[in-house]
Amino acid sequence: MATIYYADDEQEIREIVSVFLKNDGYHVITFETGDLSAKIHALLC
Repeated sequence: MATIYYADDEQEIREIVSVFLKNDGYHVITFETGDLSAKIHALLC
């Protein structure tokens, strides 16, 4: 299962996109900002 990091400052949009991606079989990690996403990615990889 592929993991997608998705960043959007609108919580409702993050939730909607996350549901669609999860329904397509992806593992989704959401963030409020791209900067936060990049920092977490750097720590995990």
